[in-house]
Amino acid sequence: MTRGPSPSSPRAKGTARQGTPAPTQQAAAPAKPAATPPRKQSYRWVLVLIALAVVVSILLVYAENRVYNPATPFAGGTGDHVHAFALDPMQARHYYVGTHYGFFRTRDGGQSWDSLKGQGGLSATLVATSVSISPIDGRTVYVTGYRLDTGNPTGLAVTHDDGAHWQTLPTGGANHLPDPRILFVAAGWAQAGEVFAYALDTGLYRSLDGGQTWRNVAPPFTGQVTTFVPMLDCGTTAQPALTGTACPERLLVGTTQGLFAAPDATAASIAFAPVAGITGYVYSIAPHRPAPWSAYISTQQGIFHASAPLGPYTATASTANGAPTLTNLAISGGDPNTLFGVTSTNIVVTSRDGGQTWDAKGNGQLTRGISQLQSGLRSATGNNAPQWAGGQNIFLTVLQAPASSGTTVYAAISFPVQLFQSSDGGHLWDELGQG
Repeated sequence: MTRGPSPSSPRAKGTARQGTPAPTQQAAAPAKPAATPPRKQSYRWVLVLIALAVVVSILLVYAENRVYNPATPFAGGTGDHVHAFALDPMQARHYYVGTHYGFFRTRDGGQSWDSLKGQGGLSATLVATSVSISPIDGRTVYVTGYRLDTGNPTGLAVTHDDGAHWQTLPTGGANHLPDPRILFVAAGWAQAGEVFAYALDTGLYRSLDGGQTWRNVAPPFTGQVTTFVPMLDCGTTAQPALTGTACPERLLVGTTQGLFAAPDATAASIAFAPVAGITGYVYSIAPHRPAPWSAYISTQQGIFHASAPLGPYTATASTANGAPTLTNLAISGGDPNTLFGVTSTNIVVTSRDGGQTWDAKGNGQLTRGISQLQSGLRSATGNNAPQWAGGQNIFLTVLQAPASSGTTVYAAISFPVQLFQSSDGGHLWDELGQG
């Protein structure tokens, strides 16, 4: 920074000009020195303003990165929002919620909560962005995210006792993840201890021992990865537990440039092939794991369906023909033709015919909540554009228990956080307990 002249800096004294006559012998009254106008001290105001700007910046950074410790997901304030949600595939009342200011677990469907941030080895400023519960052992949970105070990635942490104790897995070195920049984590279905992680710049990794050792199984994808889903392909064979090695394990990966499928997720080197017809942004993958296997894919092109992980995938609704763009998609565990989605205008919609037609009936409470939140935010900010929540242009995320319940659906609303549950397939919604 360039400083202005100091007020104490000496000014050059004047000297007699050449040609000035010498003083005479006659005494003359001393002349009054010419009045010097006071020097402007504008530079002082500049320094004061700079100091104030620095102080305000520090306060703003502190205000943004302050550490909240809310006891429930609902106590983080009007700026809080949902980053991640993990539902136990076998126990609909057991799930984890990661918000901007907290990381929580419930075992009773949201009636009571345990705050886990800063507990059992987790960072007190953790922002959980990807959480996955093992479908084979619900006590094993994986979480990745970043620190709110520094913005640095936290790497991957694992618990084997349902959140009581956590281990942050080492990165770098042989048989470890390359660095803490882990974008997604997903527990596998083939065997206990199987977990997948997608690392920035280096691709997909697989572990068979709960994350203690890793193997790089696929290079980075073209385009940004938006979601990936491990699944069993049991075809028409009934698999009540939906786990084990009786059925082959597949992988579906959604990116900003299409959908990719792997025929064998357990191979030492996993080969992915692009799925024909799906070349745009993939928003969500919703598999129906009970037999018969089925999956729906929500994309910027519309909704696609397949009766086998490797396809073929056929379009059931096209956005070009008026179908809604769904930023999130879920499928009923009891009826593979019943779908739930969130539109780009933040409305919950339901389809009873495999995605061909959609309606918002039975979602009055959720719709009112969304409208009120939008109205309040837009009134307060003067911004009529859609708001952002957790990196997605939505307020609401639909979630559900695909294996243990055919009618349960969860919805998370942000700014502030609200959680809703429907026990009748999306007709009626109840707000979950606030503590």
